[in-house]
Amino acid sequence: MDGTRTSQARSFNDDPQRVLNATDIVRLIGDVVQLKPKGREHVCLCPFHDDHNPSMYVVPSKQIFYCFVCGAGGNAFEFVKRYYNLGFREALEMLAEREGITLTPWKGKAQSTTGDAPAVDRAALAQANQQALKFFRSILNHKMHGERARHAIEQRGIAPEMVEAFLLGAAPDKYDGMVQWMRKSGLNPKDFEIGGLLKTRDDGSHYDALRHRLIFPILDQMGRPIAFGGRILNPDDNPKYLNSPETALFSKGQTLYGLWQARAALRESRHAIVTEGYTDVIACHQAGICNVIATLGTALTQRHAQVLRRLVDRVTLLFDGDEAGQRAADRAADVFFAEPIDVRIAVLEPGVDPDDLLKADGGAERFTALIDSSEDALAFRITRLTARLSDAGHDVGSQARTRIIEVEAQRLVELGLGNLSPMRRQTIVRQLARLAGVDERAVQAEIAHAERRQRNARARAPEEPAMPDSTPAIADGPLRPADWLLGCVVVEPKLTKPATDRPGADEAQWSPSSSDVGDALRGSAYGSDLLGAIGARVALAIEQGESENVSDLLMTCEDDAERRALTALATRVELETAGEPDRLHDMFVEVARQCVRERETNDGNA
Repeated sequence: MDGTRTSQARSFNDDPQRVLNATDIVRLIGDVVQLKPKGREHVCLCPFHDDHNPSMYVVPSKQIFYCFVCGAGGNAFEFVKRYYNLGFREALEMLAEREGITLTPWKGKAQSTTGDAPAVDRAALAQANQQALKFFRSILNHKMHGERARHAIEQRGIAPEMVEAFLLGAAPDKYDGMVQWMRKSGLNPKDFEIGGLLKTRDDGSHYDALRHRLIFPILDQMGRPIAFGGRILNPDDNPKYLNSPETALFSKGQTLYGLWQARAALRESRHAIVTEGYTDVIACHQAGICNVIATLGTALTQRHAQVLRRLVDRVTLLFDGDEAGQRAADRAADVFFAEPIDVRIAVLEPGVDPDDLLKADGGAERFTALIDSSEDALAFRITRLTARLSDAGHDVGSQARTRIIEVEAQRLVELGLGNLSPMRRQTIVRQLARLAGVDERAVQAEIAHAERRQRNARARAPEEPAMPDSTPAIADGPLRPADWLLGCVVVEPKLTKPATDRPGADEAQWSPSSSDVGDALRGSAYGSDLLGAIGARVALAIEQGESENVSDLLMTCEDDAERRALTALATRVELETAGEPDRLHDMFVEVARQCVRERETNDGNA
């Protein structure tokens, strides 16, 4: 390749290639989205846009992924960078840790590659969280400072294996426990302050944010500590729970507690049970019900829903039986209303939480029965609406009753009624008509009126300028022979060898020489400037005797648009040839012949 280019791979010795070779992209992506086999590839809902039909392909043979809707694509590094919003160095370190690879010692300041945001703050924050986890774990095991926390764990009946699985810790009953430990360890307090682990007094000195609490580390989907929750050990302290503030690594609105520990059970069952507390999750896992996760002191959000529908086919939302729990269930039903996933709602008896239920005689069986008897979210919504109308005393056909149902219809349009299947939409129309005591056509007319208002409001909203991107055209539009030729070569560089060098090749069959391919890649007309630039680089590599496959090229692309274009093209070729070497070779020979003829024609007309 062009020696003037500085690649991500070469900036970090051979570490990236070693890490990439060790990483199984199917397993990597399958940890955070639900993958389904489709021929030789896997498909899933794309986590980089609001995907409702699987549009992302994962190609195991090439260790790449590509979304045919939003154009996200690349290798394992690109996925981790995009999904976790990391710089290249951070992605390298994360994957190396995941695969148990020791990286070459890093000297100097953290650097970023073209297109990457500086990684220093995020990397330092991640390291601070990792160090804090060690501190809290050591305090739990400390004879004196961890005694109260160990007693609380024993009182709650949390088994030792759960303490280890969920990495429970303790904060000492001191204002400067972590501060003193940091000084002895030579750590930078600023990084811990950014993570919300330390607070600053007016004089600039620091003190511990979490004191005298049982600590629940909050892990991301890669198993890294990104935040901490602390529960009081002294009943007189307030508040009962404290969570880390939101940071560059942690957002309450998209993080679910226990997701890392539940990952295997979620993959196996394709069913997630969502509750509301740390100890509820731990109690369920301890009872062998391991597909349970929890929100973090906040209502369910659209981001939570998106995370869940990419992982599972079914979600059961578990709420308290009091009025606050019922309202939370109403809000959750709104969030999941238009999601293409089976959502059910289970309601506990008032005053009972999952931990209490599971500790009672036959608790696991009663818990399972409660989940099995959960109500479809739409049916739950209609039941709640019926109860509200009944409690208000509005008779069927009354104006007040009709007005409430009109408002409900408008709200359902806002929540995405138009995205539902025709059968589900018709069910809603029928039930609203029954509650209002009117003909179904009247409800349909009201919904149509609300949808027109919604369209008009969107039409009046200013449009954001679209960014030019040729990747969608590469993914599903017509391609020129040179585009296909480039795709064949990057999918299988050995195609550029003479026919006699390939095992089983028929010497009588015409096959382009390396110079033919190089000339075609350099001199043919491409469907986009992006592919033309890549083609010229690949042609130079062929002339220099280098083997550059799609994985190699992705490591040297400094431009995000080039990476997307290259991945789109390679995925397209893989799908067109079904990953079969014979079909790939036939395509290669045919498009090479077309390119040679095109050049001869152009030379003759010159």
